[in-house]
Amino acid sequence: MRNPKLKAAVCGGLLVLLSFVSTEGGLRAQSPGTLAPAPVTQAAPAPQAKPQRTRASRPPRWVRYQGELFTGYTMGLGSDNDVWVYDRVPLHMLNGMNFGGAFFFGLGVGLNFIGDWSSVDAIRHASKTIPIYLNFKLYLPARESLFKFFVGADMGGIMQDKAQVGGLLLGPMAGLRVRLIGRLGLSFSVSYLYEGWVEGMQNAVSLMYNTHALSFRAGITF
Repeated sequence: MRNPKLKAAVCGGLLVLLSFVSTEGGLRAQSPGTLAPAPVTQAAPAPQAKPQRTRASRPPRWVRYQGELFTGYTMGLGSDNDVWVYDRVPLHMLNGMNFGGAFFFGLGVGLNFIGDWSSVDAIRHASKTIPIYLNFKLYLPARESLFKFFVGADMGGIMQDKAQVGGLLLGPMAGLRVRLIGRLGLSFSVSYLYEGWVEGMQNAVSLMYNTHALSFRAGITF
């Protein structure tokens, strides 16, 4: 082509055509939205802490020791003219075994202080009896709880003045136990006491008599 203007127009048209073809053929530059997402770097896993050792809790023992220390006041029942009607203050201790939290069997021993309690001198010279007996209790409910009701009985003997006077001791009871901490608790009970006395046990029997009383007790169980 000798005409330079025509030659320039043809060259320009060819350049436009080539640019269009390259755009439709996939040579188009990708927009930022179509770019592939950059790979996400995962953080290294944190080091695992060492598991703490936990001490396995031991199940409660089915049979265990149980003790009780109590005092209170015992009122004699009967006529005021009856010489064998007397009041006393008990100080007793029980030692035994508890079975499954429901049943208790133990041995009780203590002192009963007898007097008119009208003066300090009368209290100092108060006579004493020594009861030795077996104690039975049935607790309800059997499981450990804040309050437990119980029924039971005392069965044994009682003596005074180096076994010159003694006899039989019987006493049904009912009460309530209140739990404090662990096995420590408070015990409250009411019992009826029968005592069949015999005087002159080491020699010929010279006198027999019966006494009846109502006993109120408060103590600590452990």
